[in-house]
This record gives sequence, structure tokens and C-alpha cells, in this order.
Amino acid sequence: MKSLNIFDSVSSKWQESSYNSLLKQLSTEVEYEKFIDLLNKKSGFVALSRKLFFRKRLSESIIIARNGIEKFSDAGELYVILALCFFEFEDEQSASLLLLFASLTWENGKKAVIDEQIPQFAISVPKIATLHPSKSRLTTENDDTAKLLYNWGVFFSEEGQYEYAKIFYEIAILNSKEDWKSHANLGSALLNNGDVFESIPVLFKGLEIFPEDDKMLSYLGYAFDITGYSVFANICFDAAKRVSPSNSYPKTILKEFETYYKFIHGKRDQLSISFINPNVLGCLAIEKESKDSIIAAYNLLLNKTENAAFDKNIIVNLANVLEIELKSTIFRHFKDEINAQYNYDKLTLGNMMYLIVSSVTNYISEETSNLRRPNSLLKTKISEHMYSDESGLDIIGSIINTMLPIRNRGAHGQLINATEVESCFELTKMCLLLLTTLRLNKITEGKANIKLDLHKKNYAFYISHWFPSE
Repeated sequence: MKSLNIFDSVSSKWQESSYNSLLKQLSTEVEYEKFIDLLNKKSGFVALSRKLFFRKRLSESIIIARNGIEKFSDAGELYVILALCFFEFEDEQSASLLLLFASLTWENGKKAVIDEQIPQFAISVPKIATLHPSKSRLTTENDDTAKLLYNWGVFFSEEGQYEYAKIFYEIAILNSKEDWKSHANLGSALLNNGDVFESIPVLFKGLEIFPEDDKMLSYLGYAFDITGYSVFANICFDAAKRVSPSNSYPKTILKEFETYYKFIHGKRDQLSISFINPNVLGCLAIEKESKDSIIAAYNLLLNKTENAAFDKNIIVNLANVLEIELKSTIFRHFKDEINAQYNYDKLTLGNMMYLIVSSVTNYISEETSNLRRPNSLLKTKISEHMYSDESGLDIIGSIINTMLPIRNRGAHGQLINATEVESCFELTKMCLLLLTTLRLNKITEGKANIKLDLHKKNYAFYISHWFPSE
């Protein structure tokens, strides 16, 4: 084991005081008092810092882990726990550095990789005792680091320690964004850890890099099956069988999350129908900001009173979801064409509508109108790029056309009624279903074409069913 000289010779008084105060506090809590007597051992620090991390007491977990490392500098697991905490604070640089130090405690032979990476970080000489989370991004990629972290991710996956595997794969991806194997293994680790909703965007991004991986297609199929979208699941399973006829994944449930699958499987219809469930709706979104906006809108709906500000904020959050997801799924592939007419970085929902359709319907008033600027259309290019017909884009354009005036009215202080709020939730789901269809079409080169059957009832739209086209 490698002993790392990464501490100031004298720990700060603040650090020692914080540690002592925390121990005093924890000794009064029944859940934690039993750990205090174990802090004369490496395993005691690991157990306590882990428990605090999983209880979302991140700052306290950091204090315990740092002091544990000061006493046992070869405790690689404590570096991993620190990395998990720092990553939660969106400090990618420190998380990456901490994982490198963890690997150094386990394999002295990897020191060259660590020495090569240290200069790119903000801290020239890392001092764990004084290192605090500060939002940062990894701005450069390194294939050697990615490979090193990927291998440790595989090790922890095989050990069944999926929380540790996840952080190694996450940072490996940041060091090599085109590494589809890390995406595949991260998706698998998330599924095995019960993080089904979080696995979907990871697997989509991995399949965008390498759509011919039958395991990723099967994992994505599992995730959709568990969340109630059985047609999407079957499309993924069929694609996996086309890629590898001997693929057996669709017929087997991954052993580690079989219990979770059985628990939720019987409730799929209920989950699917409850369109405002933030998890079920959020699983169709790709970007974290979208999921956050969905949850925010859902919480506002649950707690809202007769308050126009609540309705306005719900609609703003849902419109934000559409803007983020349309950009992430479609428009990022056409930056040059868009910049010829608009500023891509400032692309609005209204701009997007003009780029994909020439005529629209308002699904609430049922009015149809023609849009100007027909020369700006990207509809055909988008359809060809996504291996899809144009009907889905027509519906997306009309969804934007229906939601924009409601959002704008709210922004100007005008009232929004309950029916409009409900309609916007359902239209948001409709748009996310269509975008999911586009993503699957892109991955399967058009073999996943799905038509959605849309009905109207009291001006609220819902999906009665969806089915593969002939």
C-alpha cells in the first residue's frame, strides 16, 4: 500500500475543532454513537463516512473522511467517499483527483498516470485536510486516466459495490466523453443500484456513440420496461436481437435488481397513467435540468393554492423542459444552419417552432394558422437525420404553439386556468414521448418508428396507446 504525503505538517485548528465538534454531536445520536468507538481503525472511519454520505450529510462525511485519511493515508476507500461527496457538489476536478489518489493507494505502478494529471488541477500540491468542494469542470480529457478509472469501475461492479463503480465510470466519461464502454457499464451499475430513471440518459448517450452494442440496448429496454413504456422496451430488445441474434439479455432479468423489478412491475399501469408523477415523466427526459424542472413543476402543482404565481411557474418550468430537450435531442445537430439565421446559444421555443413547421394547430382553441418564414424550415433535414417521418415534428410544433401563449400570458401577469395547466402537463409528456421516439429512431436507423394515438377530453390530452407502425 502506498502512503501519500498530502497533508500539511500541522492540521489547522479549524479542522480539528470541526472534527471534535462533529464527534460530540454524533455521540448524542443513537444511529451514529456506536461508530465513535471504532474511529481508532481504518474501517471505522470508512463505515461512519459512508453512512453519513448515504444519509446525505455530505459536509459531515467529508470531515470524517478527511480525518480518517490523515490517520490512515493508505485508506483508498476514504478517497472514494470524498470523491462521491465532492461530485455531489459538482466539483469534478477534485473528484477526479481524489479517485486518482485512491487508485494510487491500491496500485503503486499507476503513479506515473497520477503525476501526469496533477498539473491540470487547480491545486498544484493537494492538501486533503484543507480541500473544500468548489464547483468545477474537467476541461481536458485524458484517455490514460479514463482507462485507469474504467478498470476500477469494472472491479467495483464485479464486487457488487455499485455506488463506488458509478463514480469511477462518471469520472472516466468526463475524461473520455466518447468512451461508450464507460457509458454502458455506468448504465448497468445504475440499474443494479436501483437508479433506473438515471440510467436512461446515460444509455441513450452511450448508444449515440455506439448504437451496435446489444448490452446497452438491452439495459435500456429493461429501464423502459420497469417504468411502464413496454413498446419502447420491446423496440430496444428487438434492436439488440438484430445486432446480436444470440443475445439472451431480453429474456433474463439482471439478478441484482430482480427484487426491485418485481416490486414495481405490478404497478406499471398505474405509474404509466399517472402522467404527473415526476419520476415517470422525468424518465423520458435526457438532461438533468429538465428533470429538475419537472420535479419543480410537480411540487408546485402539489402545493399550489389559488395563486397565479404558482400556475405561471408551473408553465415556465414545463416550457423550460421542452426548450432543453428539443435542443439536446434535435437542434444541437444543426448548429451551423441555425446560426445562419439565429443565435444557437439563445435559441427560443418560438425559434424552434419556426425551424420545424410551416403551419400549426392550437390544441386548446383548435385554431390552425400558417407561419411565416417558410425558407427557415429544417424539417426535412431533421427527419432524414433522425430517420423519422415528419408527422411527429408537426405535433411538436403544435405543442409549442399551444403552450407559448399560455406561458406568455402568465409572464405578463394574466390568469392561467386549471385546464390549461393540466393540458400543458399532458402536452409536455406528449412531446417527451415524441422525442424518445426520435432518439430510438436515430439509434435503430428508422426501425423504431412509432405512431402515437392522441385523444382529446375536456381539453386535456392523454396518450391512449402507442404502437409500432407497419
